[in-house]
Amino acid sequence: MIGPSGSVVAKSTIPVTNAAGFLECSPANTSPSLTKPRYGALDLRAAHPNDINFVRIAPSDDIQAPALASFAYNDLHATVALVVDDTADGREIADGFQQAYTTTFGGRVIRRALNPGADPNTVLTPLAHGADRPSVVFFGGFTSTGAVDLRKAMIASGHGDIPFLSWDGLFDGSGSDKGSYIQSVTAAGSQGTYVSHATQPPTKNSFLEAYRQAYGAEPDEYAAAAYACVQVIVDSLRAIAADRPSAQDLRAALRTYVIAHHYETVVGDVGFDGNGDSIHQYVTFYRVDPSAAGGKGDWVIEKQADYGPPP
Repeated sequence: MIGPSGSVVAKSTIPVTNAAGFLECSPANTSPSLTKPRYGALDLRAAHPNDINFVRIAPSDDIQAPALASFAYNDLHATVALVVDDTADGREIADGFQQAYTTTFGGRVIRRALNPGADPNTVLTPLAHGADRPSVVFFGGFTSTGAVDLRKAMIASGHGDIPFLSWDGLFDGSGSDKGSYIQSVTAAGSQGTYVSHATQPPTKNSFLEAYRQAYGAEPDEYAAAAYACVQVIVDSLRAIAADRPSAQDLRAALRTYVIAHHYETVVGDVGFDGNGDSIHQYVTFYRVDPSAAGGKGDWVIEKQADYGPPP
């Protein structure tokens, strides 16, 4: 099976395909719960917990936190970070960022919680601490849960020069899109904002050219990874055919072979760990360019890197 495209759908298909021993290769699913036992993957494959029948080329979302910590420390050169969470859905990404930032990179964190309806200035007081002030503000949350007011408060208090870093909870369109982060803060005010996004490996030009020729359009984000899943399955079937497995043994042979081998595909080297996660975990960082989208502001790529292997 190639797919599915959404993690919510995968949570419904994995119990069925696991019971049947049927291989799934997804180009798109990013939820950690689909593969990792510590997030509940064993519940999804309850019929055969030790049989890895779901693999994915997309990275797992839990790579974003360590990647964000690396970006803050190594790319933004911040050794002290003010970490703010929205006390709800964003707390997990904030916790992950803090752990990686302090443990892996030796950075120092000042932690604050932005309660619903609270004045964002109350969490920004560490920015006025002179030479020892934080040199990046990390926000765990969404556009609608405090990001806009927090960034506006940074600007109003004279701290707009400090980078504002978050995840794809803010990655919601250009300044032309109603209610987006960029439109709500304004293009100029959102300059200096960076976000992470779990993405596909770089696509080979040969695939891009062939796709354009065939369809007269650009491939979407997941087209090449879906084709890579086909390559993985077809190459594996060709290899195991040499052993002439019975129909009864074919599914088990395919699952075992896929996990144990690497493949050269339209997205480069593909391989999977013992949970079915891609050994390559690509994260793209975007920054706001206020001159993009006709001066209304848009996200442009700042950096893309492989932060694998999976955590």
